[in-house]
Amino acid sequence: MAIKGCEAKVPWKSFCCPGIWLATSGVFSAYMTTGLVDVTLPQHLESYLGPMPVTEVSAVSSLRSVVYLLTSWLCAQAMHAERAPLEPFLCFGFAFTILGMMTLRPLQWVVDVETAVFHQPPSRVVEWSCQIFSLVIASIGNAFMFIPGLPLMQSHVRHLGAAAAEQVSLLLMMAMFGGEFMGPIAGGALVQRFGLDATTAAFATALLPLFALTAAEIMREDGPPLTLETPLLRSLSPTEESQQLAENSSMPMDPESAYRFRRLAFLSTEGDASS
Repeated sequence: MAIKGCEAKVPWKSFCCPGIWLATSGVFSAYMTTGLVDVTLPQHLESYLGPMPVTEVSAVSSLRSVVYLLTSWLCAQAMHAERAPLEPFLCFGFAFTILGMMTLRPLQWVVDVETAVFHQPPSRVVEWSCQIFSLVIASIGNAFMFIPGLPLMQSHVRHLGAAAAEQVSLLLMMAMFGGEFMGPIAGGALVQRFGLDATTAAFATALLPLFALTAAEIMREDGPPLTLETPLLRSLSPTEESQQLAENSSMPMDPESAYRFRRLAFLSTEGDASS
């Protein structure tokens, strides 16, 4: 029998805080921009860099997956080993994705910068380099937006208990599926109507406020930064556990709860002895 109150559903309005919604927006944006690139990249490479064999297009597409996987692993290792704050990962994720979107189909100012640097219109080598840079930096940004999402959301609701942690997991899944669904549809429709350069510019512009809000949230926080070392759930003291079990009108019958019930008389003694 579960302890009273552990399974109570937390009102969704309790999740209306900037940290949770920025993390949710990061996950949604990661999947939406990935969906946009998935459906437009082959056609874009064919039109922008000329006729290409299928093997080259496949290799470029695979590069994105490799970079995303490697970045995700490194990001997770850094969060565990270095106890790194979670919010800066999200902030850098927005910044890298914005840069990747602006250089995927190079905007005019990007072409002007390339022309000024090389004193001539971009060569094929420069165009290829720009494409590889765009895909790599966007994949890094997507990983930075997604990997810290769940621990960041759970850190903001750790004071609400286990039920809140489960509910923000549902919120994360909704953001994933929403971005994965909307990215190809909205991205493909915008590309067909306005072209890839205007679409990527619109995506980058939409991410700018999220980047600014995340940076402002980092500077606004007064307490210690949220890391993976931050406890996600509040631990029950022996006294609290005794009180909650005592409120139940019936004797616990399942083995686990009965075992805990029998041990309540010894919990305080063991805690005093260990201290």
